[in-house]
Amino acid sequence: MQKLTILLILLIAGLGLSQEHTNIERLNRLKEKYHQRYTEQRAIAEQWALDNGYPIREVHDDGTIIEIQKIINGKPLYLSTENSDAAETISTDEVWSGGSAGLNLDGTGIAIGEWDGGSVLGTHQELTGRVTQEDSPSGTSTHATHVAGTMIASGVDAAAQGMAEGATLRAWDYTDDTSEMAGAASSLLMSNHSYGFLTGWYLQFGIFWTWAGDDGIDSNEDWKFGYYTADTQEHDQIAYDAPYYLICKSSGNDRGQGPTSGAYPQDGSPDGYDTCGPVKVAKNILTVGAVEDIPGGWTQTSDVVMSSFSSWGPADDGRIKPDVVGNGVGLYSSSDAGNTDYTTYSGTSMATPNVTGSLALLAQHYQALSSGSNMRSATLKALAIHTADEAGNTGPDYTYGWGLVNVKSAAELISEVFVDQTNHTMQEQTLNNSGTYSIQVTSSGAPLKVTIVWTDVPGTPVTPVTQADPTDLMLVNDLDLRITGNSTTYNPWILDPTNPSNAATTGDNFRDNVEQVYIASPVAGTYTITVNHKGTLSSGSQAFSLIMSGAHFSDNSLPVELSSFAATQIETGIKLSWSTESENKNMGFEIYKAEEDGEFELIADYNTNPQLRGAGNSSTKNDYKFIDSDINLGKIYRYKLADMDYSGRRTFHDAISILASKTKFGLNKNELLADEYILLDNYPNPFNPATTLSFNIPNQEKVNLSIYNALGQLVTTLVNKELS
Repeated sequence: MQKLTILLILLIAGLGLSQEHTNIERLNRLKEKYHQRYTEQRAIAEQWALDNGYPIREVHDDGTIIEIQKIINGKPLYLSTENSDAAETISTDEVWSGGSAGLNLDGTGIAIGEWDGGSVLGTHQELTGRVTQEDSPSGTSTHATHVAGTMIASGVDAAAQGMAEGATLRAWDYTDDTSEMAGAASSLLMSNHSYGFLTGWYLQFGIFWTWAGDDGIDSNEDWKFGYYTADTQEHDQIAYDAPYYLICKSSGNDRGQGPTSGAYPQDGSPDGYDTCGPVKVAKNILTVGAVEDIPGGWTQTSDVVMSSFSSWGPADDGRIKPDVVGNGVGLYSSSDAGNTDYTTYSGTSMATPNVTGSLALLAQHYQALSSGSNMRSATLKALAIHTADEAGNTGPDYTYGWGLVNVKSAAELISEVFVDQTNHTMQEQTLNNSGTYSIQVTSSGAPLKVTIVWTDVPGTPVTPVTQADPTDLMLVNDLDLRITGNSTTYNPWILDPTNPSNAATTGDNFRDNVEQVYIASPVAGTYTITVNHKGTLSSGSQAFSLIMSGAHFSDNSLPVELSSFAATQIETGIKLSWSTESENKNMGFEIYKAEEDGEFELIADYNTNPQLRGAGNSSTKNDYKFIDSDINLGKIYRYKLADMDYSGRRTFHDAISILASKTKFGLNKNELLADEYILLDNYPNPFNPATTLSFNIPNQEKVNLSIYNALGQLVTTLVNKELS
């Protein structure tokens, strides 16, 4: 028995999860399906417009663009388009170079998607060299160029600096958007959509009030407000199949729209609620409302003043929309009138890029701390919600959603999680059928907040449309968040859609795929955070993201019990195979390789290779393999494994060695060395002060068994002799 010192490296790294990945094959099928349907519907709609004297496309003096898309129930459906103070309003300027957070973020390395009416003037001095127009619209658009500048303007005119001056932009015209989004989703982390279907009252030609509703269904409101339609479902499906891609959508400018005396009530009459258009109520996107700017930034709830136009929720099934708010009043940004021209716009169209561009900074920050990994869209959405500043009533509401985005707070939370998780944790987990996930945290009495967000299975639209405001629930997988401690169970926030102006209370949330529990003054002590679910989970499991603030989280368990690790030479290279007897919160494995006397380098990991994703929590044996085809015959290679747990802790396992023998490739059999060496995991593990190592070899050979630390440095040689 040999006494050994085992070195464990503890690092916070990318919070990848073993279960979810981008479904490129299905996204490609959706791209073709959505494009074919759009082409057919658009052709029918254009012919209908010609036959009935309706416009196909209009551009108004204020930059608004409307364009016919399809016919529903005999009615036309049109799409319609909906920066220093803006940055201060949501604390984006605090994470820029020179900001109080000391982070120097500018979006470098992040590509943002933009779908909008028309093309972006990519030659504008604020945008030069950083915009790729992916399609060929008929002309540039002030609206699209203004939105682009709000996100990425370089600040030639300092007053017009975008939220992420170092980011790049990929732009599309908004027609045929879902097909294009499906095609691009695997290469984007976020995209901006400052437009929506014309719903309720609008000004035709910018002059005449026109109602887009259907009085055959409801004569008091446009049935499309709050309705979960097939278009809504498509957005949720894209988000579900591309779990690292967050779709950011404007909530709309419909509240109070319409003539003071018309044939139909003004939109949202009498109180302004239920004015979010159909796609805006999708579950898996981030819907953004608009508030007045706050020079100097948020200091108290009363600083946040609602704009006169921003659309309010709820969704027809009572879900919370908008999700968050940003500055959407008086934004100064680039214009397509000329390469040095600017203009000022207001609208949720402006609030959304204020938020989208800022989220690019959080993605950049996360990448920098996680060696290039990306957080899931549910995690990014959870960050925006969890760290938002209070606005309106305490807790969420149907006007401000979860509050005013605070980029500085979100960035600082990421930083702290990657340091020590003393006051925060940020996790990506999976809940299996009948499963329960729980962690314990220690509170010192500070406010305790926990937020979970999950990318839910798409809902099923109520068809045919026979009435407005169907209350059928669109939530498919209903997760439940609870905190227990001090002999009390704490429930999440809930709202009452039948009394939309009422303040939030707490209870069982069976509507939203966002839940948050907040304890303002917890008694110091230990609290248990639990996530479980109702009914049966679609597809057998549901990934979710969890963020906790205000308590200490500590997890000292070793994530993986490794029972074997072997290297075998095959025709195509070196096959590594290993087995685990149990796994605890195991995200996945990393594989490191070194030549005989060289330093170890990472050659594969669970983020890029699905075969290396762990089993999460498992008490049964799991087998894994990986083939390294990049070898040179006659060389000795060393390999070692590391596993990563949900907290971002990396644990290294002992290295193994193998000679890349020429015999395996049809050469001299006399040069053959043993082609399989199996090093069993040490036992006990963890140990103090001694442990036992066992290994197998297939033939009598000269064996060298050495111990290396995590840096690849030789610690000691245990065996160096002939064995059988």
